[in-house]
Amino acid sequence: MTLKIFVRIWVLLLVVLTYEAWALNQAPFYSLFALAKENFKDLSGLNIDPAPGKPISLWYGYIGFALMLLTNLYAIRKRAGWLRNWGKVPRWLDFHIFCGLSGPTFILYHTNFKIGGLVAISFWSMVVSFLSGIVGRYFYVQLGRQRAELETEAFESEKILEAPDSGFSIAQRDALLVSAGVPLGGHSVGVFGAVMGSFVGDLRLLLALRSSARTIAPAIRRALGAYAVSRRRMAYLGQFQEVMGYWHSFHLPFAVFMYLVAAIHIAAALLLGVKG
Repeated sequence: MTLKIFVRIWVLLLVVLTYEAWALNQAPFYSLFALAKENFKDLSGLNIDPAPGKPISLWYGYIGFALMLLTNLYAIRKRAGWLRNWGKVPRWLDFHIFCGLSGPTFILYHTNFKIGGLVAISFWSMVVSFLSGIVGRYFYVQLGRQRAELETEAFESEKILEAPDSGFSIAQRDALLVSAGVPLGGHSVGVFGAVMGSFVGDLRLLLALRSSARTIAPAIRRALGAYAVSRRRMAYLGQFQEVMGYWHSFHLPFAVFMYLVAAIHIAAALLLGVKG
């Protein structure tokens, strides 16, 4: 499955869990768990109290922590030789992101929005790891192709733009490149400039292409977008390789700390009867 499908599944999951949280806390009669109790005899004794430490909360926690553990399959896939033929790395990364979205979502509802003590330390470490993972995905996309592939993509797009019937001038093309954050003239912008230039450039490129929808044919607009992005990624390739090194040094400690504190929390809950 692609990342778009995974995100749609996560959004659906978020909607269902949000509805259940509202129903269990405000109107239990409307809860899906209450409906299940009425229609399935095996669930008739289910405690639907959403408070931390109760069955529903515990199962949210188990599922959330299991999903967080599954995020590590991506790292294992990249490093374990016997897994290298199992699917493409980008698809594993998409699954990694899905688990990284869904795991914290279940953990949030596991707490029933009562975050404190030891749980708070792990929770906020998870939030930082989660948010940095989203940013890391953007950086990864910038490095998703090698320079030779980017050059080929830019060349193919340029041929379309230079066709006599394209209706698009070189001056217009260069203006769009500037809007997309392409550093014309070969000057270096540094790591921070590459990051900000890409973020802002993507937004400006999107707005520019949408505003020209009535005057430029769809095929030409697609070629323009592909050409601008390819040129910018070629220009910033070295800077984003450096950024990924910084990002990994930031992301990894929070992830490790999150697992460590979560393991202590789980052990305390199971062995000492600590709830919440």
